[in-house]
Amino acid sequence: DAASLLLVSGHARRFDLHALSHLADGLAAATDASPEEKQTVLESDSLGRRAELVVGLLKRQLEVLRLSHKINAQVKGELSRSQREFWLRQQLKAIRDELQDSSPAGAADMGDGHDEVGEIATRLEAANLPPTAKTTADRELRRLRQMQPMQAEYAVLLGYLDWVAALPWSRMSEARLDLPAARELLDREHHGLNKVKRRVYEHLAVLSLRRDSRAPILCLVGPPGVGKTSLGRSVASALGRSFERISLGGVSDAAEIRGHRRTYVGSMPGMVVQALRRAAACNAVIMLDEIDKIGRDGRSDPTAALLEVLDPAQNGAFTDHYLNLPIDLSKVLFMATANTTETIPHALLDRMEVIEMAGYTLEEKLHIAQEHLIPRQVRQSGLPPDFVHLPEPTLVALAEGYTREAGLRNLEREIAALCRALAVKYARLAEGAERDAAQRETLSPADLETLLGPRRFEREGREQLRRPGVALGLAWTPAGGELLFIETCRMGGTGELILTGQLGAVMQESVRTALTWIRSHAAELGLNNNISSSSGHDSPVGSRSA
Repeated sequence: DAASLLLVSGHARRFDLHALSHLADGLAAATDASPEEKQTVLESDSLGRRAELVVGLLKRQLEVLRLSHKINAQVKGELSRSQREFWLRQQLKAIRDELQDSSPAGAADMGDGHDEVGEIATRLEAANLPPTAKTTADRELRRLRQMQPMQAEYAVLLGYLDWVAALPWSRMSEARLDLPAARELLDREHHGLNKVKRRVYEHLAVLSLRRDSRAPILCLVGPPGVGKTSLGRSVASALGRSFERISLGGVSDAAEIRGHRRTYVGSMPGMVVQALRRAAACNAVIMLDEIDKIGRDGRSDPTAALLEVLDPAQNGAFTDHYLNLPIDLSKVLFMATANTTETIPHALLDRMEVIEMAGYTLEEKLHIAQEHLIPRQVRQSGLPPDFVHLPEPTLVALAEGYTREAGLRNLEREIAALCRALAVKYARLAEGAERDAAQRETLSPADLETLLGPRRFEREGREQLRRPGVALGLAWTPAGGELLFIETCRMGGTGELILTGQLGAVMQESVRTALTWIRSHAAELGLNNNISSSSGHDSPVGSRSA
């Protein structure tokens, strides 16, 4: 550069021009200039012009070298830092291993450092994985050890191995196979329901004879409020197993059952695997609640995803999309609840053992209210245990006049309303002597109208059967069976049968069948059977009372 600058500034006479020409050509050849630029330097006749071109090429080459050196220094620093972190981690791991071998308590003195990979490896070793799951977990664990924590896939792989280690692959809760104790527990917590209890007893008997029997899939079908979900908890307690509940109402995506694949952001296992992890036992009792209310959309059908779960012949190797590993569900006791079987697909219904749970009779409601509902509502209202007394006539008036249901939810709400009203009276008493001296409150049927208002439901009297033209019918309702009083009257007309009210197709057919029978026995009954559409004779007209 100094020689070129001297040459450009007019001091070229001090040097050998021939040597300077060779120096300029040599410097141009040493740069990474393009062949066209080098050819321009050679074709330049003026030594000053040639020197200017060479100086430009040298300046550009110098800037390139400076930038390259800066980049190399940064890359070398990053590599050195990564190598240093890796080396320190390996040293820390070796120190921890040495401390654990020499003194188990010494590992707690290492500070706040947390070896996630080592912890996952220990949990995987203790999980007693099946061969297929162990092979996959070992492969993914080797990949995890080779990754740096700042990599995006590190957290995904760590979460996957955490789920694999947390599942109860072979961990079972100690089931109690004591048939008398199970019978006593179910009889104490649930009144009636003999069919369900008998099925649980049979399952216990089979388990006592053969431990590896496949668990049945029981579907409890009945109106709301009859205790289907609470019965599942009682069954789990009777079996000595953990209980988990999965709410299927409104589930419209099959991925919620089978899980999402790990390629998606925020992917998670399905509801079945999540319930299995919460239960922490591979022989848990899992309640599939509201199985008749599963939604559907145009993309997927969640009921199809449940086919493998609820098939005893296939759920021994259930595959979740997130884990992508076969999971044995044959030891899980699945119980499903539904209000009706009409909305359950036939293929899914065929895989379950349906147990009908009808509504409670009045006697059963009175027993359950005395044993369970009243003590629970008194306790939740903050009243003393013996402060509220509802005699049987009061409960009968409460159940018949203020509720009309097959279950017990409305009855419990009305009992809760009575307890709250008495809680207001009890809270007004001063603490101490006045509350201790408070008398037991016994409510009569007349007190119900004061606390709850007038009766909401009235039953039609039996004296209506004494009136001519009134027949008795039986109808099914969501609240249970109901008696219907069918009223008929005879008047002048054309012989046409008129049906009034909102009668279903079955009842209309019954009315026409009755008319056909009357006409076929008209001679025996002393009736005139010559009825035609134009005769103008009297015709029977049917209607149903409200």
